[in-house]
Amino acid sequence: MAVNFTHQYIPAGCLLIDVDEHLIPPNTWALVPTHQWYFFSRRSDNLPAPLALPVQLQDALLATNVLTPFGSLWAQGWIRMAYATQPAAARLHGLRRVRVYVLPHDVNRSTQTSRAELIRSMVTLLRQLEYSNECWLGKDVYTPQAQQLPNGQYSDGSFLINTLFNKIPSPDPHPEAVSDPDLRWAMQCLLESRIPGLVTTLYPYQGRSAALMLQRELEPGRIIDPRLRPVLDQASKAWYCDEVSGLVLKEPRFYDGARGGILAEEMGTGKTLICLALILSTKSEPSKPPDPFIAETPPRQITGSLMDMAAAAANKHSIAWKPYFEACTAQRGYEYQNCIRALTRHENRALYKVKNTLVEPRRSNRIAPRVVPSKDVFLSHLTLIVVPSNLIKQWQDEINKHTTGLNVLVLVNNDPIPSTTELLFYDVILFSESRLERIQKERWNGDGPALDIYCPLEYIHFKRCIIDEGHKLGNGSRAWKSDVMRVIERLEISARWVVTGTPSRGLYGVQLDDLAAINNLTEDNSSQDPQIEVARKQERDDLQRIGNLTAKYLKVRPWANSKSEAGDSVADWEKKAIPISAEDEDLLRQAIEFGKQAAQNRLKDVSNRFHSMPIYVQDFPGGRGKSWSLDNEETEEGLVCTDAGLIHSLQNFLNPCIDAPTSLQLMIDNGTLDQQGIAERSQALAAACDADQGVTSQTAQSTILAGNTPLGGDYHTTPKSKNLQDSIPNNAEQPLHTRTNPLDHVEIAEPLAKTRIISTVSAKLSYLIDSIIKHQDNEQILIFYDNDNVAFYLASVLEILQIQHLIYSKVGLNAERRAQYVATFTKSPKFRVLLMDISQAAFGLNMQSASRIYFISPVLNPQVMAQAIGRARRISQEKPVSVETLVLRNSIEEVMIDRREHMTQAEHSRIKSILDDGKIKEWIRKPKIHPMTDAKDGLEQTALLSSPQYVFGRGFGRALLHPDEGLITGSPEAKSITNSAKSHEGVRIPFKLNGGLKRALSPDQAEVVDGKPIDEAAGHEKPTRRRVQIAWADQEA
Repeated sequence: MAVNFTHQYIPAGCLLIDVDEHLIPPNTWALVPTHQWYFFSRRSDNLPAPLALPVQLQDALLATNVLTPFGSLWAQGWIRMAYATQPAAARLHGLRRVRVYVLPHDVNRSTQTSRAELIRSMVTLLRQLEYSNECWLGKDVYTPQAQQLPNGQYSDGSFLINTLFNKIPSPDPHPEAVSDPDLRWAMQCLLESRIPGLVTTLYPYQGRSAALMLQRELEPGRIIDPRLRPVLDQASKAWYCDEVSGLVLKEPRFYDGARGGILAEEMGTGKTLICLALILSTKSEPSKPPDPFIAETPPRQITGSLMDMAAAAANKHSIAWKPYFEACTAQRGYEYQNCIRALTRHENRALYKVKNTLVEPRRSNRIAPRVVPSKDVFLSHLTLIVVPSNLIKQWQDEINKHTTGLNVLVLVNNDPIPSTTELLFYDVILFSESRLERIQKERWNGDGPALDIYCPLEYIHFKRCIIDEGHKLGNGSRAWKSDVMRVIERLEISARWVVTGTPSRGLYGVQLDDLAAINNLTEDNSSQDPQIEVARKQERDDLQRIGNLTAKYLKVRPWANSKSEAGDSVADWEKKAIPISAEDEDLLRQAIEFGKQAAQNRLKDVSNRFHSMPIYVQDFPGGRGKSWSLDNEETEEGLVCTDAGLIHSLQNFLNPCIDAPTSLQLMIDNGTLDQQGIAERSQALAAACDADQGVTSQTAQSTILAGNTPLGGDYHTTPKSKNLQDSIPNNAEQPLHTRTNPLDHVEIAEPLAKTRIISTVSAKLSYLIDSIIKHQDNEQILIFYDNDNVAFYLASVLEILQIQHLIYSKVGLNAERRAQYVATFTKSPKFRVLLMDISQAAFGLNMQSASRIYFISPVLNPQVMAQAIGRARRISQEKPVSVETLVLRNSIEEVMIDRREHMTQAEHSRIKSILDDGKIKEWIRKPKIHPMTDAKDGLEQTALLSSPQYVFGRGFGRALLHPDEGLITGSPEAKSITNSAKSHEGVRIPFKLNGGLKRALSPDQAEVVDGKPIDEAAGHEKPTRRRVQIAWADQEA
């Protein structure tokens, strides 16, 4: 009878009642004998008396604080409970056990999930149950345990998304799971790197990733509701529960798997190539109408020919006809042009009609209902790729480099979108984000509803949509949608993919130490440690971003249909007054005294007045350096304090006299050189004064530093801002081996031959000059900066030293210009240095030609630094990559380096500004003033160059002929490599799958010190890599 009484219920676990906390008389406990289980009974249960718990004991147990919260569940029949008196040995700990049987919601549909108070009680019950089988059997000793999973493990209810991300197994595709033999063969070709049209051979892991992506598109399968957790009951039978919603099911609930996902390979491992391989593997396969739509062809005005009707039937059934005609052309020489024209004729194209069945016309006897026409959506071979604007050129280069035979349409800026008929002839549409956003902006109608503007893209069914750097789609709240998302929502797409190495800010790399630290932090849920709160907040932020991606773009059920949550809360504007203590006042006075000392410093004074970086020059021509100096002085040793701008003007002025000593001496003697110097210095001072008064274009200056750190006010003149955009090397046509001194054959006038730059006021600038001069002949150099002024100062010195360089800045360059800079630096050996804004380094750019990287300032966020290093550390890198970060000793930069090494990933993601970090903020609040050295105010306070550089003799002073001089302005020609041999291979080779983890856990991240090289396929040479270095520069210098 007991079995029949509970046969529909799940024997879940036990509730423990502490006897000492509840004043139940001993004679009440003695109402039932030992080892016999008695059930709590209601009047409607009709339970036989021998199985029913005595009413007195039942009422006493229901009154305890353990069972009281669940009395309503028992009263409504959602649970059943049983009690047995344990022997004396089992009562030593003062605990009594109550068995709990839970009624699943899918049994007889007898429970109402709309009862909110019962659902909340069920959630509490599932969390408080003791699931130990020993406790259930009434044994004297048992080990408390969480829910037992079907795999034999136990769950404590905590899942760290960062841990799950780093333990994702290697892709393991199964071609046998695909029913279509042609598509199964396509997967096999991907695994064996025998894809028609793919020039480059895939690494094994790339083939597995592409094959699994294809399998997800073709056979996504059915998955158990991810919110349900499988659990074993006390009879070792599986049941399912959702601890958040309190849902209990005996059988799982299934959803269709998502067609698509996130390609999250590490940076530089060939994600673009994987996508191209996926596209080529199904280039000839047309899309198919989704359920419940049926493909059809447009109605004909007249009876069609037999050829047209056959072509329409082939398109209607999504027959892949392209490979057949390509094979006939290659093997027999027959082209079948008439058949191909019939198959591509518009009236023979397959389509299906889409109508919003949820919108019914209003019924009225007086007004005819408005009939909303259906939309004709054409089946196609198209793949839509959306990439950031500055990566369009790189995607074009990758397509030309790795593929042949792809028909690609590129749409950027204001390019018009062709008609639907024209679009159907392409294989790939490469869209820039800005061009796609423009579609939504054209629909914008203020506060009113969006305008219904015709867009050809909405009438095509795409095979897939790939969004490069798609992690940005996860930003914002659940209710917010970007313009890109709004446009894509109106399109018909079979599979959706996001390509990014960092799906969220806290999800990147593999670091066991960080994972262990987070796990240890979250073990004690009751702790109020700030680090635990940081980890929890990072978990919530990562889940929010991943949730936005899955729900809004990938359309993964069940989250795709969830309701939007409420917006942001109202800000707290409460005013607070912070008193200043005597200690703070003393520190303030010290700072004022230090400021006065700095104001009296001559080098600091000329830097502020001219907004420049002072440079010391020795052996000035004719000893007339006073007129060209910033401080209007010249030392007895012949040292002149000037800057790069004045030196550049001096080079231009003396260029005609390089090999004319008589004319040069005449200019020196008659004062012409002095007059020109006075005029140049006055012009520079006037420009600096205009900048102080706000006559500058610096409003557009970037305000974000590395690691999302705000940038303070730092202004310079309009000419400097212009030079930042136009600092392009002049001697572009000069051979590389003669770059250092192309005028060796010219006898330089003696007054010019000895002039040298011996030091700069910046320790970092001097170090960079020495390093660039040392390595430029053998290596290309990539320098990351976080302030436009810093880039300008360095570029000015490179300009006077005739070192060819490019500046990849955040402002002043359009996407096309940036693409030209990347192509020129990568493919032209003449350009040795590229200065790049650190904020532009996380967009998938390929800078594999560079093998030496410098960070002018430390980057607090390791993800930003890893992205920057990833520009050069690519899978195709052939040279060792050296990375150095320049840090001023005893400065905040040293504090940032120390904090970066000790912060967890959650802390890094939480910090939007350096002020968000407590220790850095504390350092800023309590700065220590280091006393100045006894060095004299002048040369001794500068950083000497290890190798003084000559000012004249490098082709100095040559005017800029054209901004495009030396740039690669056109797209590199595509490889003319035919792949006909691969296209028609007829022998199918069985493939043996390899298992294991591709993203294997390792104690070091790929971008950090002592990192390991990227795992390469067997038979391929692994690129070596140098350790990241930190170059210290004394702050006093």
